[in-house]
Amino acid sequence: MVRETKFYDILGVSPDASEAQLKSAYKKGALKHHPDKNQHNPEAAEKFKDLSTAYEVLSDPQKRQVYDQYGEQGLEQGGAGGGGMAAEDLFAQFFGGGGGGFGGMFGGGMRDQGPKKARPIQHVHKVSLEDIYRGKVSKLALQRSVVTATVRRQ
Repeated sequence: MVRETKFYDILGVSPDASEAQLKSAYKKGALKHHPDKNQHNPEAAEKFKDLSTAYEVLSDPQKRQVYDQYGEQGLEQGGAGGGGMAAEDLFAQFFGGGGGGFGGMFGGGMRDQGPKKARPIQHVHKVSLEDIYRGKVSKLALQRSVVTATVRRQ
């Protein structure tokens, strides 16, 4: 059986590459071929998708094992290679954030961001098309609970 190396070739690493080597190769390739950076080059967008797919498979130990044993066909039959995450979502997850394509990469997006924020509040407010067109302003009053911590010294 011939070992398939397409995903390793896309990332430019050897089949025995470490996690760190995979991550570094993906980061370099993603920066070079990102669609936001190459808006008028459809080949770069396609290369970015290929890089993201290769990294998604090879960075997951289970998917990598299936790929190493059975190739892409094994991934498709096992369902692991099908509806994965979109290339942009993987990029945002990898680099942190997501705004503007490069997220928090240059601003230290990987460090601790403090306490987690509460989930957004959603409220349905019905308005007519005429009100929207005329720019009607309406007010909405909400109440929220805030949890605070008190430190006691003894």
